[in-house]
Formats: sequence, C-alpha cells, structure tokens
Amino acid sequence: MSHATGETRPVRKGEKVDTVRLGSFLRSELDVGPREIEVEQFPSGSSNLTYLLRIGPDEYVLRRPPFGNVVATAHDMGRE
Repeated sequence: MSHATGETRPVRKGEKVDTVRLGSFLRSELDVGPREIEVEQFPSGSSNLTYLLRIGPDEYVLRRPPFGNVVATAHDMGRE
C-alpha cells in the first residue's frame, strides 16, 4: 500500500476518532493485534470525514459521516 503521509494532516478539532472503540472493533474484525492506532485526516472534503489509520506496518482508510447535522444535498454515507 502506498504511504500517504504527505497528503494527511493532524485530525481537525471536533473530528477526532475514538481510538479505543475503533481498536476494539478492528481487533474483532481484522487480525491487527493489540497495536496502537495512529490517526491522521485527509484535509479535503467535509461531507464525509476521511482518515488514514496506521496500525503497525499496515495502513487503512476510514470514512465516516460528519458529526452533527448533515446538509440535505450531501452524499449519503449510509448507502456505502
């Protein structure tokens, strides 16, 4: 997988990910073990929040709907 460090930034205020809950979920779904999860955020886009997760040598992309109210014309994350 390509390394996207130059394209990510620290997570914006108010858009942090609960890494404890995420880690529990990932350990139940993937073979990631008890490794620490590093989270950065892709800076573009506000309709859906997109994060880069680093777990040991592996990288994953996490997309989620924004926090709070969603604009009626925004892309529907529920269908993904």
